[in-house]
Amino acid sequence: MQVTESLTRDTGTAVGNGGPTRSRDHRQRRRERRRPTSVGLRSRRPTAWISITILFAGSTAALTLARSTISPARDVSTAEPIPMAVEVIQVERTDRFEKTVSFLGRVEAARESELSFERMGLITRVNVDEGDTVDAMQSLAELDVEQLKARRDEITARLQAASATLEEMIAGPRPEAIEAQRAEVSRLGAELKRVTLQRDRQSRLLPRMATSTEEYESALYAAQATQSALNAATALLEELENGTRAEQVMTQRAVVRQIEAERYSIDVEIRKSQLFAPFAGTVAERFVDEGRVVAPGQSILRLLEMSCPEIRVGVDSATAASLAVGERLPVTIHNETHLAVIKAIRSDLADTTRTVDILLSLVDEHDSPRLAVRSGDLATVQIAQITRREGVWIPIESLTEGSRGLWSVFALSPAALSPAALSPAALSPAALSPAALSPAALSPAALSPAALSPAASVVDRVQHRVERRDVEVLHTTADRVFVRGAIGAGDQIVASGVHRLVAGQSVRPAWRDRRLALRESQ
Repeated sequence: MQVTESLTRDTGTAVGNGGPTRSRDHRQRRRERRRPTSVGLRSRRPTAWISITILFAGSTAALTLARSTISPARDVSTAEPIPMAVEVIQVERTDRFEKTVSFLGRVEAARESELSFERMGLITRVNVDEGDTVDAMQSLAELDVEQLKARRDEITARLQAASATLEEMIAGPRPEAIEAQRAEVSRLGAELKRVTLQRDRQSRLLPRMATSTEEYESALYAAQATQSALNAATALLEELENGTRAEQVMTQRAVVRQIEAERYSIDVEIRKSQLFAPFAGTVAERFVDEGRVVAPGQSILRLLEMSCPEIRVGVDSATAASLAVGERLPVTIHNETHLAVIKAIRSDLADTTRTVDILLSLVDEHDSPRLAVRSGDLATVQIAQITRREGVWIPIESLTEGSRGLWSVFALSPAALSPAALSPAALSPAALSPAALSPAALSPAALSPAALSPAASVVDRVQHRVERRDVEVLHTTADRVFVRGAIGAGDQIVASGVHRLVAGQSVRPAWRDRRLALRESQ
């Protein structure tokens, strides 16, 4: 419509301007203007066909190149996945395992004593306080001894008197007394002679009636009396010369000893009025102070000997039977490990716990006493026990959670030959020779990661798959577990990285250090 309006507008313009001549000229110019345009189109048509041909050829080439590029990727996606390398160990069965059982015990002092006096008295002095360290036979407290000292003085005086009497008895009479007695004997002898002569004279005169009977009898009795006096004086002289009788000396000696015993008793009471430390140790508790009258046996101080502390621990009868006196056991106190030597094993059971008490002496590595522990500290004694159960040792990293609350491991089982193993090179006579399939070629060393190369034997290129096997955990340590279940001697299990595996997955075994595998299987 726009074109028509334009033509009408042009025609009107031409008519209005003066006639048909200009209209014809205008049409002629329009025809001339259109002719070059048609000629240009006809000249450009071969160039367009050439461009279309080139574009089609390029597209074909690109599609061919894309097909050639996509085809290998499609082959890779459809090819069998590469087996995952896993760490493998070979397990060995055993009929026992050793486990360490911890028993809780208590540190005790080697000796503990509540000290007291043996007699009643007034406390005048306490020389130590709680926490003080004392030596053996050190004075700790004292009682009043004034009355005891007075009694001792009295007994001492009596002893001196008795001792003097005994010395006199042993020494005998004085020489002057003996000489005086001898003189008395001589005098009586002379007197006896005189009265004897007088008696004889009177006896001669009496028949002749020269004397009276009375005078004769007086002389006779005087002679007899003098003879008796002489005999007594002579006996006394002999007694003085012989000294004191032995029986009298023994009696006096007994009296002296009795008095000495009384004085020693007083000395003992005075000595026991002081409280001495029976052994070196530490004062744990103080019960009384100065100025208090105490009764015999009343506790004054509590003393602990911690130079060689002991540990008392209760164990079951079976464990006690496996121990021996002198055996060393590790003991943990305040997160520090010490060594303790079994000092004694009791033969009876405790009434409350029904356990056997074991006494251990705590020493350090150089067998010198340690003072780093206190009485009452808790101690954990570790005792190794052997349990007879069949099973295998495996690393703790090889465990994975199973079904119904059980534990599982992944074991290797040969699945199939890989495509590389079915190649003509792998199936060649050289690869299947007796040397390639010998026991040496199938040993763990031959199946190590270094030996699992593309040039290895056909058996080394066997693809392994993992299968889940349920096990029961019997004992655990820091890095190993003792299990039993669907695992036999010589089975190969995955040692680590089990979280990356699923049952039936293809794997490539990589042997762990053989020595480590053997240590873990023991």
